Amino acid sequence: MTKASLYRLSGSALFFGALLSAVGYLLKPVVGHDISFYFNPLYLPSSLLTFIGAVFMLMGLPGMYAHQARQAGTLGMAGFTVAFVGLMVLEVGTGLLYAFIPPLLASNFVTQFLVSQPKGGGFEGQMGAAFLVFFLIGLLGSNLGGLIYGIATYRARVFPRGAAILIFGGVIIGFLLSIVNNPVIGDRPIILMLAGFAWCGIFLWTGLREKGQAGALSEYSPREGKPA
Repeated sequence: MTKASLYRLSGSALFFGALLSAVGYLLKPVVGHDISFYFNPLYLPSSLLTFIGAVFMLMGLPGMYAHQARQAGTLGMAGFTVAFVGLMVLEVGTGLLYAFIPPLLASNFVTQFLVSQPKGGGFEGQMGAAFLVFFLIGLLGSNLGGLIYGIATYRARVFPRGAAILIFGGVIIGFLLSIVNNPVIGDRPIILMLAGFAWCGIFLWTGLREKGQAGALSEYSPREGKPA
């Protein structure tokens, strides 16, 4: 398999992963203070979509980083590493846990208090300090990493700058809206960041072509149609 084919596969994985995750967040039920949240018929599909999407994104992100590694420099490497670990911990490491365990606890009269808010302290509060640290590492990594990696991508000028703005802008907007704590908005601003990654995925998927020499790779701007 040529390098160009690997880049295209990375781009397609990044695009479809970001798309699935965005649909999952869009379908996510409104967060409430009772266990009815876990009985919503959209809860399981949305959780599984974000989990599967994150898995595909983890397969595509290395190709995105490799495509701009030289231009992104140390900041890009740091942002990619933190974002990758954050995504792996938050969306993959706890994804299936959140998809199946809270609804199971909520369905039993004896255990439903474990996932109630504020009476039971919520699911995270029942998992102990070690889980909270693990969860916070993923939350901080995915947001801080997305911010740094988005800025590095913007500075590198390899991928569309609008996509980079969506990546780090989505993190900033999400942080500002979290202050409002509107249950309807919730964590949906992350869709902006996912849209940026999907855009980069499309660019990587369609913006690379092989040279005439076997195994050689030519990188060009789809807009200009010439080597970057």
